[in-house]
Amino acid sequence: MPKVSIVIPVFNRERLVPRAIRSCLAQTEPDFEIVVVDDGSTDGSREAVRQFDDPRLRLFTQPQNMGVTTARNRGTAEARADWVMFFDSDDELVPEAVATIVEKIDESEPDVAALWFRCRLDNGTITPPSIPKLGRVDLKDKLLLHEACVGKSDELFHVCRRSTFSNVKYPSNRGLEDLYFLNFSKHYLGRICPEVLRLYHQDADNRISRSVDRVNRKRDLQFVRDRIATLEEALMLHGEDIRQYAPSIYRDFMSRLLTLKLLLGDRLGAFALLRPASSAGVGLSRILTVSGLGFVHPSILAAAQGSSLRQRLIELIERRRVPRSAAGA
Repeated sequence: MPKVSIVIPVFNRERLVPRAIRSCLAQTEPDFEIVVVDDGSTDGSREAVRQFDDPRLRLFTQPQNMGVTTARNRGTAEARADWVMFFDSDDELVPEAVATIVEKIDESEPDVAALWFRCRLDNGTITPPSIPKLGRVDLKDKLLLHEACVGKSDELFHVCRRSTFSNVKYPSNRGLEDLYFLNFSKHYLGRICPEVLRLYHQDADNRISRSVDRVNRKRDLQFVRDRIATLEEALMLHGEDIRQYAPSIYRDFMSRLLTLKLLLGDRLGAFALLRPASSAGVGLSRILTVSGLGFVHPSILAAAQGSSLRQRLIELIERRRVPRSAAGA
């Protein structure tokens, strides 16, 4: 049995997934497996994976594109190691990543269910730039860390025990990852480590910020529904903790939920959020702007482009934050 399973979801990354796989195969610690889940790609991604002749690499395919979180759940179900590493198809591992992870696994107490490592962005920035507390962390500690990083990149590299998926899985819709990380940290202790193990690239052609030049309500309708469901469940289960330890993130959640409900055309639901959003600190000008557009008609709000509102809507899809919503595979 391998020591670590590296799970890589792929969707239309023919050009970039070979780079990710090569960085795995170049590891100084050879005892691992790579589980690639092709999430209904329509380009040559599957062929790009099959070009690697290595018994540690296994490819699984989804019949259609179902979203990165569903692909991660599938990859975990196919994994054989006790510990699973979640890795994006456009990124790279540093050569000693698996060796470092194995070392930390061996050092970890039995009740530690996750390891969190730092990343390096294309511009050389280390994320998170600072860590208030190293070592064992719970939900409170994680929320405090991400609150301290508001306005900065707070990307963390997640490795966890495969057994935790019997209790906590990624969302099965396109609601992205916020709820998973909140649920995980509520149920399990993790350990934050200072090592930089992942090189986080932003050069994929099919990142949302590169491919979306205006918000298309029809195309994004299912995403909006799933995102609303994720945010509402996150606030229902963890709202008090988020409000207490990460008020900026709580305010952001409320702002996003208000915008998404108006995009969906749920005026009644949006109206019910006006007072809580204001209480959470969402600015009056933002509430008035979004509400004014959305209450007239969702298509007017969706059509807004070339403005801070359009950029905000893109961020709703692509934001990297924990509680976060990492986009793409």
